[in-house]
Amino acid sequence: MGRKMRTRAALGSQTDWNGTHYETLLTAHETGGKLGAFASDAGPGDGPPRHRHFKSDEVFVILEGRLRFWCAGKASDRIAGEVFYIPAGVEHAFVVVERARWIAILSPGGSKAFSRRLPHRDWRFRATSRKSKRSRPSSIWR
Repeated sequence: MGRKMRTRAALGSQTDWNGTHYETLLTAHETGGKLGAFASDAGPGDGPPRHRHFKSDEVFVILEGRLRFWCAGKASDRIAGEVFYIPAGVEHAFVVVERARWIAILSPGGSKAFSRRLPHRDWRFRATSRKSKRSRPSSIWR
């Protein structure tokens, strides 16, 4: 699975953050603000800290591998061929369990704003346990 994803993303619309590679597929500008989409790939243990999108719903389409999501206090795994929905305003996080590729869709659009607001890769929320450097609830990430 070491191959790079091929997308139609314009030059400069790719970034690596917190162990994950992001490529913009559609911007809010291209869809009249209706949605934004990006493709991602990452290895085991990678994923963002807890966060929320105050105005956008988010849908993940898992292409390869397995992701473990934490959403509103509940953990749920998704594998290739499955989807995961996160309503706007709901705190969530995920971790890659098996090397994975996925597409995330935000509605209304916001992938361009998302990539501009990514914090520096060493930035962390306050940890919720001594073992965790990220703000994931430790009980679901074992």
